Amino acid sequence: MPLYEYECIACRQSVEDSLKKLREKINSEIVSDLVEKYDNIYFIEVADLNKKKVLAKHR
Repeated sequence: MPLYEYECIACRQSVEDSLKKLREKINSEIVSDLVEKYDNIYFIEVADLNKKKVLAKHR
């Protein structure tokens, strides 16, 4: 599990909520919704490192 540093409690909470949502299901629609929902998240890319494949991405 990566180690994160946060500027504020709201930042930490938005990342934790996003990770919970991504654990349930991963697709481009959910990733896009998370980037649009949270002001402090600008980019999400989910990759399967074993298969060397990007599962979902939003810029």
